[in-house]
Amino acid sequence: MTVSIDRSGGLNPSLDQALVHGPADPLTYETFNVWLVDGPRRIGFNLHLYYVRDGIARERATLFFPDGRRFITHSEGRYENGAEPGGRSLRYRCVKPYENWEYRWNAEAITLTQEQEAQGSVTTGPTAEVVVEVKAQTLTEPWLIPLSTGPQSLVGPPRTADGIFLGKYEQIIRGEGTISAAGESYAFSGVGLRGHVRGPRDTTGMGSHAWVTGQFPGGRGFGLKQLFTLDGTPYFSEAYLAEDGRILRAEIINSPKFSRDSNEHGFSVELQAGNRTARIEGMNFHTTWIPLGDWGGPAPSVQRKAAGTGAFAAGHGLVQEAAKIMSQSCSRFIWDGEEGFGMCELSG
Repeated sequence: MTVSIDRSGGLNPSLDQALVHGPADPLTYETFNVWLVDGPRRIGFNLHLYYVRDGIARERATLFFPDGRRFITHSEGRYENGAEPGGRSLRYRCVKPYENWEYRWNAEAITLTQEQEAQGSVTTGPTAEVVVEVKAQTLTEPWLIPLSTGPQSLVGPPRTADGIFLGKYEQIIRGEGTISAAGESYAFSGVGLRGHVRGPRDTTGMGSHAWVTGQFPGGRGFGLKQLFTLDGTPYFSEAYLAEDGRILRAEIINSPKFSRDSNEHGFSVELQAGNRTARIEGMNFHTTWIPLGDWGGPAPSVQRKAAGTGAFAAGHGLVQEAAKIMSQSCSRFIWDGEEGFGMCELSG
């Protein structure tokens, strides 16, 4: 039986688009994030627009190929239409708010391997043209949570201030399209998430985080987000189970932890929603590492002005001496014998 849901969750359609002119607070900006993973083909990608404000979007994109190669770009785009944030290299397009989005990425990308990254810092490599064209449909209503900030600046539920919505929401999505890089082309059919954040993001005091989402062919899904202080104490912990497109808020019993061992791929997730317990086994099969810049450090005093600043300024690789590292992975999940796919992002 098909269950009809309101995939907007009652949110205003205009909220699903980017602001063309930022609010008065110079530290309020937007982030758009898309993860899609084609598990059977072992292909995945992350398209990330960050520090989005006043018609400018910083862009970071990663494509994972079956053989372990990854293609990565950093760029800056300019837009005049809130329904099409991004630039010439990486563009989002809102077809119908909260329901249908299209994504196009066409750029010269640095080519790396997981083995190179596991050995330490990598700042450059050979380049290859990447073309990603995917149409996505949302599968769930939005999961609304507060901004991911440091413990001193964490606020409650998403809210409206001075006429501007401040908060974060995510939806599980399915995407279909084509992928090509370095002269190789593939059809693509994957699952993952889309996220939209709007507000100031002061991460002072944030020591680490866990962010995981998975989707299964039978219609179930899950997601979680945890934030930890510098001493490892959790100060934000929220999760959900998705059934027939509806979000059931859940408690996190167990979640993955960041490791600097490149050979550690497996983890467990346990979530409790009422009398329902979900025990899910995860395995990361593609991972990229990012030595982080100012994430968790003192609050910024001015708006970011250039691409590649802040948390994404320090290149790539599992840099063991880095104070903080983030891993981003394509993941395979098993839930009561059913196989699903998604993403896992950790830091520490």
